[in-house]
Amino acid sequence: MTRAICLLALLGLSSPLAAQAIIEGVGADSRIAKPEPPKTAFEVARTRQVHALFGQCVVKRHQTAASNYVLQVDLDRKQRTKLQDKVADGECLGEAVKVGSFDLAMKLPGDTLRYTLADALIRAELPSSPIATFAGVPRLGQRKLDAADFEPKAGSRPSERTLQALKEARSIALAAIFMSAVGECVVRTDPLGSFALLGTSVGSTEESARVKALITPLSACIPADKKLSLDTSVVRGIVALNYYRLAKASRPVEAGASQ
Repeated sequence: MTRAICLLALLGLSSPLAAQAIIEGVGADSRIAKPEPPKTAFEVARTRQVHALFGQCVVKRHQTAASNYVLQVDLDRKQRTKLQDKVADGECLGEAVKVGSFDLAMKLPGDTLRYTLADALIRAELPSSPIATFAGVPRLGQRKLDAADFEPKAGSRPSERTLQALKEARSIALAAIFMSAVGECVVRTDPLGSFALLGTSVGSTEESARVKALITPLSACIPADKKLSLDTSVVRGIVALNYYRLAKASRPVEAGASQ
Protein backbone atom coordinates (compact mmCIF):
# COMPACT_ATOMS: atom_id res chain seq x y z
CA MET A 1 0.00 0.00 0.00
CA THR A 2 1.41 3.34 -1.03
CA ARG A 3 0.09 6.71 -0.01
CA ALA A 4 1.79 9.88 -1.06
CA ILE A 5 1.22 13.60 -1.27
CA CYS A 6 2.49 15.08 -4.53
CA LEU A 7 3.56 18.67 -3.97
CA LEU A 8 4.53 20.71 -7.02
CA ALA A 9 8.14 21.85 -6.82
CA LEU A 10 7.24 25.17 -8.42
CA LEU A 11 4.62 26.77 -6.27
CA GLY A 12 1.69 28.40 -8.01
CA LEU A 13 -1.92 29.29 -7.34
CA SER A 14 -4.31 27.67 -9.76
CA SER A 15 -5.60 24.13 -9.46
CA PRO A 16 -8.31 22.50 -11.58
CA LEU A 17 -9.87 21.08 -8.43
CA ALA A 18 -9.27 23.58 -5.67
CA ALA A 19 -8.22 27.06 -6.71
CA GLN A 20 -8.89 28.97 -9.91
CA ALA A 21 -7.84 32.52 -10.76
CA ILE A 22 -7.30 34.77 -13.75
CA ILE A 23 -5.06 37.77 -13.19
CA GLU A 24 -4.13 40.40 -15.72
CA GLY A 25 -1.56 43.13 -15.28
CA VAL A 26 0.69 41.57 -12.63
CA GLY A 27 3.73 41.57 -14.91
CA ALA A 28 4.99 40.62 -18.32
CA ASP A 29 3.98 36.98 -17.81
CA SER A 30 0.89 37.73 -15.80
CA ARG A 31 -1.92 36.22 -17.82
CA ILE A 32 -2.98 32.91 -16.32
CA ALA A 33 -5.08 30.56 -18.37
CA LYS A 34 -8.08 29.33 -16.44
CA PRO A 35 -7.77 25.58 -15.91
CA GLU A 36 -10.39 23.18 -17.19
CA PRO A 37 -13.00 22.74 -14.45
CA PRO A 38 -13.83 19.33 -12.96
CA LYS A 39 -16.46 17.33 -14.79
CA THR A 40 -19.08 17.66 -12.08
CA ALA A 41 -19.86 19.94 -9.14
CA PHE A 42 -19.64 16.86 -6.91
CA GLU A 43 -15.96 16.51 -7.77
CA VAL A 44 -15.31 20.07 -6.61
CA ALA A 45 -17.22 19.57 -3.35
CA ARG A 46 -15.61 16.21 -2.68
CA THR A 47 -12.12 17.55 -3.31
CA ARG A 48 -12.63 20.50 -0.97
CA GLN A 49 -13.89 18.16 1.74
CA VAL A 50 -10.84 15.93 1.32
CA HIS A 51 -8.54 18.94 1.57
CA ALA A 52 -10.28 20.05 4.78
CA LEU A 53 -10.09 16.60 6.38
CA PHE A 54 -6.48 16.23 5.31
CA GLY A 55 -5.57 19.59 6.87
CA GLN A 56 -7.29 18.72 10.14
CA CYS A 57 -5.41 15.42 10.33
CA VAL A 58 -2.03 17.03 9.60
CA VAL A 59 -2.59 19.72 12.23
CA LYS A 60 -3.58 17.07 14.76
CA ARG A 61 -0.42 15.07 14.09
CA HIS A 62 2.10 17.77 13.19
CA GLN A 63 0.76 21.05 14.56
CA THR A 64 4.12 22.77 15.03
CA ALA A 65 5.36 21.86 11.55
CA ALA A 66 2.04 22.92 10.02
CA SER A 67 2.20 26.27 11.80
CA ASN A 68 5.79 26.83 10.68
CA TYR A 69 4.88 26.03 7.09
CA VAL A 70 2.05 28.58 7.11
CA LEU A 71 3.97 31.31 8.90
CA GLN A 72 7.34 30.99 7.16
CA VAL A 73 6.31 32.07 3.68
CA ASP A 74 9.69 33.23 2.36
CA LEU A 75 11.75 30.04 2.32
CA ASP A 76 14.29 28.83 -0.19
CA ARG A 77 13.65 25.58 -2.03
CA LYS A 78 15.61 23.43 0.43
CA GLN A 79 13.87 24.85 3.48
CA ARG A 80 10.48 24.64 1.79
CA THR A 81 10.99 21.01 0.82
CA LYS A 82 12.08 20.09 4.35
CA LEU A 83 8.90 21.55 5.83
CA GLN A 84 6.73 20.04 3.11
CA ASP A 85 8.13 16.61 3.90
CA LYS A 86 7.00 17.01 7.50
CA VAL A 87 3.41 17.92 6.67
CA ALA A 88 2.95 15.65 3.63
CA ASP A 89 1.44 12.86 5.72
CA GLY A 90 0.20 10.10 3.46
CA GLU A 91 -1.75 8.47 6.27
CA CYS A 92 -3.76 11.68 6.62
CA LEU A 93 -4.61 11.49 2.93
CA GLY A 94 -5.82 7.93 3.39
CA GLU A 95 -8.00 8.97 6.30
CA ALA A 96 -9.42 11.91 4.36
CA VAL A 97 -10.27 9.87 1.27
CA LYS A 98 -11.38 6.84 3.29
CA VAL A 99 -10.20 4.16 0.90
CA GLY A 100 -8.57 0.80 1.38
CA SER A 101 -5.31 -0.29 -0.15
CA PHE A 102 -5.39 1.86 -3.29
CA ASP A 103 -2.38 3.96 -4.24
CA LEU A 104 -3.16 7.60 -3.59
CA ALA A 105 -1.69 10.89 -4.73
CA MET A 106 -2.91 14.44 -4.19
CA LYS A 107 -1.53 17.52 -5.87
CA LEU A 108 -1.59 20.71 -3.82
CA PRO A 109 -0.22 23.40 -6.13
CA GLY A 110 0.36 27.02 -5.30
CA ASP A 111 -0.64 28.14 -1.83
CA THR A 112 -3.32 25.44 -1.58
CA LEU A 113 -1.40 23.57 1.11
CA ARG A 114 -0.94 26.75 3.15
CA TYR A 115 -4.64 27.57 2.72
CA THR A 116 -5.61 24.08 3.91
CA LEU A 117 -3.32 24.07 6.93
CA ALA A 118 -4.14 27.65 7.96
CA ASP A 119 -7.85 26.85 7.96
CA ALA A 120 -7.27 23.79 10.16
CA LEU A 121 -4.88 25.68 12.45
CA ILE A 122 -7.48 28.37 13.09
CA ARG A 123 -9.99 25.70 14.08
CA ALA A 124 -7.43 24.10 16.40
CA GLU A 125 -5.92 27.23 17.98
CA LEU A 126 -8.49 30.01 17.59
CA PRO A 127 -11.90 28.29 17.55
CA SER A 128 -13.80 30.98 19.45
CA SER A 129 -11.48 33.96 19.65
CA PRO A 130 -12.39 36.47 16.92
CA ILE A 131 -10.11 39.49 16.76
CA ALA A 132 -11.88 42.79 16.17
CA THR A 133 -8.95 44.66 14.64
CA PHE A 134 -5.41 44.12 13.40
CA ALA A 135 -4.66 47.84 13.31
CA GLY A 136 -1.65 47.45 15.59
CA VAL A 137 -0.05 44.64 13.59
CA PRO A 138 2.65 45.66 11.09
CA ARG A 139 2.12 44.77 7.47
CA LEU A 140 2.91 41.13 6.78
CA GLY A 141 5.93 40.19 4.70
CA GLN A 142 5.06 38.41 1.46
CA ARG A 143 6.96 35.67 -0.30
CA LYS A 144 9.61 36.92 -2.69
CA LEU A 145 10.01 35.43 -6.11
CA ASP A 146 13.08 33.18 -6.33
CA ALA A 147 14.33 33.31 -9.91
CA ALA A 148 16.18 30.01 -9.44
CA ASP A 149 12.85 28.20 -9.12
CA PHE A 150 11.94 29.15 -12.66
CA GLU A 151 15.18 28.54 -14.53
CA PRO A 152 16.32 25.28 -16.15
CA LYS A 153 19.12 23.39 -14.46
CA ALA A 154 22.57 24.65 -15.28
CA GLY A 155 24.05 22.80 -18.24
CA SER A 156 20.75 21.26 -19.31
CA ARG A 157 19.11 21.60 -22.70
CA PRO A 158 15.46 22.11 -21.81
CA SER A 159 12.70 21.44 -24.30
CA GLU A 160 10.22 24.08 -25.38
CA ARG A 161 7.64 22.34 -23.24
CA THR A 162 9.88 22.63 -20.17
CA LEU A 163 10.60 26.29 -20.83
CA GLN A 164 6.89 27.00 -21.24
CA ALA A 165 6.11 25.18 -18.00
CA LEU A 166 8.72 27.25 -16.15
CA LYS A 167 7.29 30.44 -17.62
CA GLU A 168 3.77 29.51 -16.56
CA ALA A 169 4.97 28.51 -13.10
CA ARG A 170 6.58 31.91 -12.67
CA SER A 171 3.33 33.63 -13.64
CA ILE A 172 1.39 31.50 -11.18
CA ALA A 173 3.85 32.25 -8.39
CA LEU A 174 3.43 35.97 -9.04
CA ALA A 175 -0.32 35.49 -8.84
CA ALA A 176 -0.03 33.67 -5.51
CA ILE A 177 2.02 36.51 -4.05
CA PHE A 178 -0.50 39.05 -5.33
CA MET A 179 -3.45 37.10 -3.95
CA SER A 180 -1.83 36.84 -0.53
CA ALA A 181 -1.62 40.63 -0.37
CA VAL A 182 -5.30 40.85 -1.35
CA GLY A 183 -6.14 38.39 1.42
CA GLU A 184 -4.30 40.44 4.01
CA CYS A 185 -6.22 43.54 2.95
CA VAL A 186 -9.56 41.72 3.20
CA VAL A 187 -8.81 40.36 6.68
CA ARG A 188 -7.65 43.75 7.93
CA THR A 189 -10.74 45.43 6.46
CA ASP A 190 -13.24 42.96 7.92
CA PRO A 191 -11.61 40.71 10.54
CA LEU A 192 -14.91 39.66 12.11
CA GLY A 193 -16.44 38.79 8.74
CA SER A 194 -13.28 36.87 7.84
CA PHE A 195 -13.43 34.90 11.08
CA ALA A 196 -17.12 34.18 10.50
CA LEU A 197 -16.31 32.72 7.07
CA LEU A 198 -13.68 30.42 8.57
CA GLY A 199 -16.18 29.15 11.12
CA THR A 200 -18.44 27.72 8.40
CA SER A 201 -18.33 24.21 6.98
CA VAL A 202 -16.70 23.76 3.57
CA GLY A 203 -19.34 23.67 0.85
CA SER A 204 -22.19 24.83 3.07
CA THR A 205 -24.79 27.45 2.22
CA GLU A 206 -23.52 29.46 5.19
CA GLU A 207 -20.06 29.49 3.65
CA SER A 208 -21.47 30.87 0.41
CA ALA A 209 -23.33 33.57 2.33
CA ARG A 210 -20.19 34.58 4.24
CA VAL A 211 -18.19 34.80 1.02
CA LYS A 212 -20.84 37.06 -0.48
CA ALA A 213 -20.65 39.24 2.62
CA LEU A 214 -16.96 39.80 1.88
CA ILE A 215 -17.52 40.99 -1.69
CA THR A 216 -17.32 44.66 -0.66
CA PRO A 217 -13.90 44.40 1.05
CA LEU A 218 -12.69 42.11 -1.71
CA SER A 219 -13.62 44.67 -4.33
CA ALA A 220 -11.98 47.44 -2.35
CA CYS A 221 -8.76 45.43 -1.93
CA ILE A 222 -8.29 44.62 -5.61
CA PRO A 223 -6.64 47.40 -7.64
CA ALA A 224 -8.84 48.84 -10.36
CA ASP A 225 -6.44 47.71 -13.10
CA LYS A 226 -6.61 44.03 -12.04
CA LYS A 227 -9.23 41.54 -13.17
CA LEU A 228 -9.88 38.51 -11.01
CA SER A 229 -12.12 35.48 -11.26
CA LEU A 230 -12.20 33.75 -7.90
CA ASP A 231 -14.06 30.74 -6.59
CA THR A 232 -15.09 30.13 -2.99
CA SER A 233 -12.05 27.98 -2.22
CA VAL A 234 -9.65 30.77 -3.22
CA VAL A 235 -11.49 33.40 -1.17
CA ARG A 236 -11.58 31.14 1.87
CA GLY A 237 -7.95 30.18 1.34
CA ILE A 238 -6.51 33.69 1.17
CA VAL A 239 -8.63 34.71 4.16
CA ALA A 240 -7.50 31.70 6.22
CA LEU A 241 -3.82 32.18 5.37
CA ASN A 242 -3.79 35.85 6.29
CA TYR A 243 -6.10 35.65 9.29
CA TYR A 244 -3.85 33.04 10.87
CA ARG A 245 -0.67 35.00 10.12
CA LEU A 246 -2.16 38.24 11.45
CA ALA A 247 -3.58 36.53 14.54
CA LYS A 248 -0.20 35.02 15.38
CA ALA A 249 1.53 38.35 14.77
CA SER A 250 -0.97 40.16 17.00
CA ARG A 251 -0.25 38.13 20.12
CA PRO A 252 2.81 40.12 21.27
CA VAL A 253 0.89 43.36 20.62
CA GLU A 254 -2.07 42.15 22.69
CA ALA A 255 0.17 40.95 25.52
CA GLY A 256 1.99 44.27 25.62
CA ALA A 257 -1.25 46.21 25.61
CA SER A 258 -2.58 44.30 28.61
CA GLN A 259 0.42 45.00 30.81
